[in-house]
Parts: sequence; structure tokens; C-alpha cells
Amino acid sequence: MYLCQIIGINTKDKMKNNTPFDFMVFSSLLPHVSETDYQQLQLVIASLKAMTRVTHRSIYVLDYYKKNFLYVSPNPLLLCGMETTEILRLGFTFYQEFIDANELAHLASIANNTRNFFFNFATEQLCDFSLSCNIHLLQRQGKPILVNHQLTPLCLTPDKKAIWLALGFVSLPETTEKYAIIRNNQTLQQWKLEAQTWTLCDKLNLKELERAMIRLASRGCTIEQIAEQVGKSPDTVKSYRRELFARLGVKNMNEAVTYCYNHKLL
Repeated sequence: MYLCQIIGINTKDKMKNNTPFDFMVFSSLLPHVSETDYQQLQLVIASLKAMTRVTHRSIYVLDYYKKNFLYVSPNPLLLCGMETTEILRLGFTFYQEFIDANELAHLASIANNTRNFFFNFATEQLCDFSLSCNIHLLQRQGKPILVNHQLTPLCLTPDKKAIWLALGFVSLPETTEKYAIIRNNQTLQQWKLEAQTWTLCDKLNLKELERAMIRLASRGCTIEQIAEQVGKSPDTVKSYRRELFARLGVKNMNEAVTYCYNHKLL
């Protein structure tokens, strides 16, 4: 069954009281979620706390039913100089306080286009997808910082008719470009938002030499050291590197390494 059939609305229906991060909410009225359902999430939260201990990324969980954060990790990228308790207290108003108004409008546009993209998929299929976009977060002190947000469904409502929880990751961006990408993590297809339209991207595969270059660069190896390891001259490595940057749409090796990790190319 498709989402539009489940909730009985069409894409022209207006969404009220949505935040710019309601990428996966298709109705202002979600099916009921009981406190018993919330109590059953204790293992999920414990697993996220364990994950927080072994990753540099900030992790958060959006609760679309209660319109707040169910969990926020203490990793600093998302916190904007605050404690996790303050973020949890703010709930979704966090976005209004720590994202510039112009950028909020940009995110709202991404959210609307994302909902339109997902609308004709069966609800269960949405769990195969993730969304990635770059945004600036305002800081209590200092200049705004550019971060990458990735969001994917975590739990459906108990009746399996809507997205209840979404899992978010915040990390340093692979590029300074403002972009939005939807990925199907089963088929490895991805779509980029261009002129308010999701455009299917060509599938990108790295050659073995390119993978080796990225792995060595991630360990801090110089051009000369990479050349020695892969059995090529430094000039040949530089040539391969320029071609790789062009294919990935990045400007330097740091961006290339981040891109390849984020896009599961290694």
C-alpha cells in the first residue's frame, strides 16, 4: 500500500506546523503511538549511546509524533555550544534558533521536494532511503559552521502506516557546496536536487587504484608515499588524483576522502 492511499491525501494537501526537517512526514496527523510503544525503545536508545562512544559524528533521533528529539548525542557538532539537555528541551524550535532564516527557507524547500519524491513509495520502502544535505549551524560563540546532515527512517508507527522516528547523523561536510541528495541504500541509486527536481545521478564506482589512493591519503600519506605504495610515479598519481576530483566533484584530497566514506565507495 502506498503512502497516499494510507493517509488519504494528495500532494496538493497543505502541511501544517511542519519543521524544515519533516522530510518524511506526509500528514500533520500521525497514527497514535502509546507510551508503551515508547518504553519498548530502551534497547534502541542504549544501542545509539553505544554507537556514540565509537563515532566522531553527532547522532540524533527525530520523533515526528511528539515533535521533538528523542535522543541527542553529546558529540559537539550538533550542539552549537550547548549541552544535550538544552537541545532536548528546545525540541524542534532548535532549528528556528540555530539556523539562519534564509537557510530555513532552503531546508523547507528541500523538505517539500523530498516529500513529493517519497509520496508514491510504499511506507515500508522508505526505510531503504536516506537524505543528505549541507547546512550552516549558528553557534552561541563564533561564526556559523557548515555541517552535513544525513537522515533516514528509524522506526515506523506501530501500525506501519507512517514514519515515527528518523535517525540523523551530523558530520563535517565533504564539500562546501550546498546540495541535497537522496540515496536508495539497497540499489545504491542516488538523486540530486537540481532546480527543484530530483535528477538520477550516474552510478559511481572507484577503480582499485583510486581506492588505494584514498585509503593511503586517509592515513596521511604524501603524494610521494602514495606513488611508492601503488607503484606509480608521483606525476601519474597527481594525474589520477585530478581525474578523481573531477568525478567526485571535490576540490582536494580531504574532501575526496570524506566523500568516499560518506558514499560507501571504499
